[in-house]
Formats: sequence, C-alpha cells, structure tokens
Amino acid sequence: MSFAELPTHKYLGTRRIFKYLTRVNCYNCTLTGRIATEGLKIVYLQPDIAPSALTLHHFLTEKDVAHTLERSLVKVTTIDPESLIELLYTKLNLSVEEKNSLRILILNEAEELSIETLEQFKSLNRWYQIFKAHDLLSIVEKKSITAQFQPIIRLDDWSIYGYECLMRGIADDGRVIPPGTLFEQAVELDLTFNLDRVTRETIIRLAANNNTPGYLFINFLPNSIYDPETCLRTTMRVVDEMGIDHSRLVFEVVESQSFQDPERLIAILDYYRSKGVRTALDDVGSGYSSLNILAQLRPDIMKIDRELVQNIHSDPFKQSIFRALSSIANDLSIMLLAEGVETRAELDWVRENGVHLVQGYYFSKPMDLPSFEMPA
Repeated sequence: MSFAELPTHKYLGTRRIFKYLTRVNCYNCTLTGRIATEGLKIVYLQPDIAPSALTLHHFLTEKDVAHTLERSLVKVTTIDPESLIELLYTKLNLSVEEKNSLRILILNEAEELSIETLEQFKSLNRWYQIFKAHDLLSIVEKKSITAQFQPIIRLDDWSIYGYECLMRGIADDGRVIPPGTLFEQAVELDLTFNLDRVTRETIIRLAANNNTPGYLFINFLPNSIYDPETCLRTTMRVVDEMGIDHSRLVFEVVESQSFQDPERLIAILDYYRSKGVRTALDDVGSGYSSLNILAQLRPDIMKIDRELVQNIHSDPFKQSIFRALSSIANDLSIMLLAEGVETRAELDWVRENGVHLVQGYYFSKPMDLPSFEMPA
C-alpha cells in the first residue's frame, strides 16, 4: 500500500479506532526490536506544521541523505535510524514546537506502510529521547533483567506462603538499575508496553529456573495492556512453557496505576481469573481511590502499603484506616497482606487486627535466590 492510498495520519479518527489498531498490530510491544536489530530500516517523515516536506527534501539533499518525496511524506532507507534522528534534531534548526510537530515512523525493511502503523508515528522530539535512553532500550531488547525474591509469610502456621518476584534491570556496563527508574522513563517515553511485557515474561522464567516455592507474586502495569486476550497471551504461553501451575501465580497491580481506566482493569483481572490465576491489589492505603471500586475488582489479596504499616502500633490514625480496610477485606473474603513489616511491634499489631500474610525486612530483605527458611 502506498502513502497515496492512505488517509493522512491526523485524520485517522477516534481513540477507540486507535485501540483496535494497536490490539491487532501490536506495534508498541515490538517497537524496540524494530529499532535495535540490525538491517535496513524505512523511516517515514511526515511534517504537520513545519518544516514542510520540501524543506526536509532540501535539507536531506544538502546532507547527502538518499530519500524520496511523495506528497507530504519523506521516505528514507537507512541502516542507522538513530543517526538520522540525531541529524534532524541537532542540525535542522527547528524550534521546540517544530520538533514536536514533525512526525516520524520507523519500520523494518520488509514491512509496508499500512493503516495499522499510521497511528504509531511519534514526534522527532520523542524519537530523540527514545534513542538517548540507551539503558532502557538495551534492557528491553536484550531482556537484561534479573530478579530478587522476598518471602511472604502466612501467619496462621508461620509457613512461607510464597515470594514476591522483584525485577532489576542490568545495564550494558553491569550497573543494576532499580525498577522505579526504568518504569518512570518507560512511562515518559511511552515504552511501558515493551518493558512490562519483557519484565513479566523474564521474571516468570527466572522464578521457574530458581525453583521458587509457593505462590509467585508478579507485578504488572494495567495501563500497558490494551486487550488482555492479545497482550497477555504470550505471558501465559511462557507460564505453560515453564511448567508453572496457573494456580501458583498472583499478579499484583499497583493501586496508583489502577484507576485511570477501571473497565480495562476489571477486564484484565477477569482474564487472569479465567486462566486460574490469582490477583492482588498492591499499595492499598497509599491512596483511597481503590475503595470506590474494590467491590467490583474483588482481588484475592489486598496488600497494605508499607507507609501505613510503619509504626502502626503507635499511630491511632493509621490504626483507624487499617481497621476499615481490614473490615472491607473480611466482608469481601479478601486476604490481607501487610507489606514493609520491620519490627516485632508492627508484626504483633497487624497480626492481631486481621492480617493473614506479611512481608518485610523483619523476616528478610529481597534475595538473589529464594533460599529463605522460617526459623524453628
């Protein structure tokens, strides 16, 4: 399909169409592979306001960059799209507004421009930031992720209920990059699709290879999933490939990420349940939006935020909030897990007030291997 046969990018239509196209094409989840792998790339440049296609044509001609011009679209074939983006960003003398208005799409040589990829144009400014995020791109493309395991203790019999599997990124120079840093950058660059998917699948493989016992608690970002059936299919395929019983999985969603689209979150949790997977709502108590739709979500486990647990034995205000959450959990038959337990006093208080599970430094810090054993 040639560009002349397609509608222009800005007239594609509603956000609903965009979601449908993204679901079908899965462009976002494969983005880093398209720009990190070797081989010829097709780079399409589509001016919106300025510079004009003719200005781009003159600039690329002056810089001896081979290209073609069709209507308002400039097409460049290159093995080094990063250098092209660098050239446009630093040498074309564009204002901030112009850098944001110049839209760019990068495809592999064998791919054709189609209706499914048109919505994936990104601004010159965004592409420049993406290529500068070398650590993030490398970690996603090479799956350079390791895990640490923190035990979760069941209070009624003092047994190990399972482990939370916590990701760590490994840069090319060996630096360990915490998940907060990586995901903040991924959100800023619209790469949460890529990072979250690679993290889920890599963590599952590591947990299986380390013979991690009990339940496996794995974080995910609901905002990185457009359609559960499509986006989570590969995750469940990895689970089956590694021989993990679905009933051992607990996927936890962070509360602060949960409620931008409640209908989508409910659909995701329903998908997990249909596969025999348990769900948890993480960081409850760090915000209170969760209370409004908690009955709709019906997670199997509520994880009380560490900030609420800290010094709770001596803070009546925290105790009041905790008791309210405990009452809701009890009414809805939801297990309660207290995070960040660091002292015996905190442990005793939460144990006496409805908590079923605990995790925190009082028992163990996250470990490279799930080797924690409860003392006699």
